[in-house]
Amino acid sequence: MFRRWLHFSVVIILVIVLAACSSGKGGSENPTSSPSTNGEKSSPPASASPSPEVKAEPRPISIFSYDRSDYSGDRVLKEIEEKTNTKITIQPGIPWDEEQLNMMVMSDSIADIVTIIDNDSFDRTGQWIKEGLLTPITQEMLDKFPNLKQLVTQGEFSDLKVNGDYYLIPMRDEPPLGSAGQFVFQIRQDWLDKLQLPMPATTDEFFDTLVQFRDKDPDDNNKADTYGLITNGLDKLVSYSVGFWGLPHDERSTGFLKVGDNYEYWAIQPEVKEALRWVKKLYDNKLIHPDTLTQTNIVQTRPVFAEGRIGVTVENMNFDQLINRNNALKTNVPNGNIVQMAALKGHDGPYGYSQGNGHYAYTAISSKAKDPMAAAELLDFLISEEGTKLSTVGIEGVHYTMKDGKLEWNLEEKKKDAGFNENTSGQFHELNWGIVRWSPMVSEFYVKASEVTLPQYGEIVNKSLEQVNKYLIEPASYNAINTEWSQFMGTGKTLQNEFFIQAVQGKIDIDAGFDKFVATWKSAGGEQAMKAMSETIKASK
Repeated sequence: MFRRWLHFSVVIILVIVLAACSSGKGGSENPTSSPSTNGEKSSPPASASPSPEVKAEPRPISIFSYDRSDYSGDRVLKEIEEKTNTKITIQPGIPWDEEQLNMMVMSDSIADIVTIIDNDSFDRTGQWIKEGLLTPITQEMLDKFPNLKQLVTQGEFSDLKVNGDYYLIPMRDEPPLGSAGQFVFQIRQDWLDKLQLPMPATTDEFFDTLVQFRDKDPDDNNKADTYGLITNGLDKLVSYSVGFWGLPHDERSTGFLKVGDNYEYWAIQPEVKEALRWVKKLYDNKLIHPDTLTQTNIVQTRPVFAEGRIGVTVENMNFDQLINRNNALKTNVPNGNIVQMAALKGHDGPYGYSQGNGHYAYTAISSKAKDPMAAAELLDFLISEEGTKLSTVGIEGVHYTMKDGKLEWNLEEKKKDAGFNENTSGQFHELNWGIVRWSPMVSEFYVKASEVTLPQYGEIVNKSLEQVNKYLIEPASYNAINTEWSQFMGTGKTLQNEFFIQAVQGKIDIDAGFDKFVATWKSAGGEQAMKAMSETIKASK
């Protein structure tokens, strides 16, 4: 109908113009002519001005991402669509249920853009690239989209190339590059203060602290109902602790370290036995909350910790999440206060949290995308300074205004848009994390915007960084990928996790069981895969 109306309007205009020209108004042969510099009449224009260009139809793009709100009518999403000429459909996933990604592939329902593909389980990225499920980021995309190019071609991501092509967009982290990786220990400072205990610095001191958390009634209810710590699995607690004995393990790295002239995987190193003994000691003394045995997801353990009966949790190094965790705790314990801990000293050698690679997961364009260039253009905008600001604080003049260089929220307007959900993203829009990046929480703009509602935000960030980054160890490689290791990774992790759980629970002797585990791990394909990975890491260096 619009095209017909436009055509009809053009015809009417032409009829009027022709009628005016043929009437000879003013006695002039050509009323559009004007005197020239040499006294002759100038020629009429060769053609009329072109009609206004009709805007192309918005390009549909589907995105899979965990833990999303229903954005129907959300003005931030509409503004992003307007800026990129797209129609975006976000497929919200069950919070951090990794099996969804497998089901999505099996059902052939993979979205155009898939976000938060992590390397924690079964090395999906390597497998998906091999199986042709992801489309490469082409040279045309890099040439056309500068923000995308600036991100993926950074030197530290060179080993993300597969057969010379980039497939993965690293989702940059909240902390600055060079910080600890994903999971760090976090402790109730209010309990330390009440029991007049220092911040534990060694694994032995930590054990003694947890005993007092259990026995000294820190919640003042005259009941023996408190626990030392909670986390998402006994096997995970072992992996989170191996850095205290010098093993650089983190989900954000390959988990390999230099052993002699080669590179080997952390889980088969003899120091693992020390971590197993330590976690078993915590388990035997009933210092670990029982939900740790059954809950494999930190999203499930968070409400349990918020009840106020647990002294320590192991969580990701996210400053907004730390604040949200404190807020949730304060609903049950008004003076509750949780802070991030430095890594514990477990032996006389090097120790610390594993240094992260600056990203935890990836965003990728699937091979099912109908318009890969449109998907790349959308991602380029979201990575840009303009896109980052829009997806963080919304539309200037609507969701916020700037006054004397300071941001002032328009709270009533924020309430109208689902993305500003305090239960998920705090004060910022939910789109500011988990599509192409996590919240850039250490940027000057982000800190200042956060301090509008929480004046001590910058202080919390700096103190957390100072504590967590006090002791760090560096893995041999972060991003290296090869076929042999990708194919073995699932088997290796299954063997590893089963042994860790049985050893901690005392069902298997740690020393004898460890030797058997290593032998089984190697014979199941681990030795060959590890050698291949060692060569890949050597080549990457």
